[in-house]
Amino acid sequence: MREQVIVITGAPSGIGRAVARECGRRGARVGLVARNHEALENAAREIRDAGGDALVCPADVADADAVVNNLRGGVPGKLGLDYKSLARGNPALVCLHVSAYGRDNERASWPGYDFAMQAETGLMDLTGEPGGAPCR
Repeated sequence: MREQVIVITGAPSGIGRAVARECGRRGARVGLVARNHEALENAAREIRDAGGDALVCPADVADADAVVNNLRGGVPGKLGLDYKSLARGNPALVCLHVSAYGRDNERASWPGYDFAMQAETGLMDLTGEPGGAPCR
């Protein structure tokens, strides 16, 4: 894990803290995200003491102007990252959901990857050598 950068939300307590501590023990660089700055600093200290590197990132959606995600279909709602869920703490919040296929159609659950988008849009036909196969 020494080459890994891992971001953990909810890092100051519970499963998040246990995972962060273990990642630190294995030498990972860990980004810690949560509301409570003091609790984040305590978790960061544990990670550093275990041999890892930690970056503290206090964040609260109640203080945000906008939240952006690129999750597919209904995943934002399941995770509480949709406007209905987030607006309880911040009614002025702007939520932007960017997905390959939208959120309310037969393809909403499909993930969108670079190669798939290139193939579907015809962009792959424009790549590569003349008369040859498409390439990235």
